[in-house]
Amino acid sequence: MATTGDGLPIIDENDETRLDELLRYHAVVGADNSKNPFWPFKLLCQILKRERILAELKAYKVENAQTCLDHIRPVDLQLQDSKAQSYLKAFAILVLVEKVGDIGEFIREEVSDQKLPVRRYSATRSGKVFLCHKDNPDQPLGCFQGWKDYQRDLFERMQWQFMVPYFELDTEDKAKHQNFDNGTILPWCKTDDRLHSSSQPSGQMGGFAFVSRIKIDPYSHGFRPILEKVS
Repeated sequence: MATTGDGLPIIDENDETRLDELLRYHAVVGADNSKNPFWPFKLLCQILKRERILAELKAYKVENAQTCLDHIRPVDLQLQDSKAQSYLKAFAILVLVEKVGDIGEFIREEVSDQKLPVRRYSATRSGKVFLCHKDNPDQPLGCFQGWKDYQRDLFERMQWQFMVPYFELDTEDKAKHQNFDNGTILPWCKTDDRLHSSSQPSGQMGGFAFVSRIKIDPYSHGFRPILEKVS
């Protein structure tokens, strides 16, 4: 696969592969294999170019497609998470659950990337699923109205696959401290076992657990300057 200097995949502009297939094909396989594949923000930006997003919106006959595009992926969107409002992660999830036509409702209710994760309505009875803003857990969101319970449940679970943290350095070249929600998927990937000898195995069994060697997904950290100095 051809890649950029940053290791991101180069996808031909004329590639007619369905957008949901592209997303699944380029998902990062985590250290637990296929259980929790994930999409770092830099990778998501590489896959979801503005032209592809607009084509998908038009395919679903979304009203005001150009306006929606400017909300989903603003022209000045950076290749790492910023505080500027965007809907790129929300849109990607809607692509995968085949609900792209509802993106306008998400924009109207401001269910943006910065408002994720959505939470379950605190008073939901067992067997039902209603979702709310994380800062307003008592008000079910209207953008999920008309969805089946399993679709809401799928959105709630899938959102974490697009919210993997990005690790970066502070001004003293130390890793910034971060706090994580319980559902957070950390961007750990397996190392290549072929690189390890019997004297340096990739994993070992301890008294109460199996400890294995992993690596941080290269799209999910800004440690390259420090690592280059070490090497």
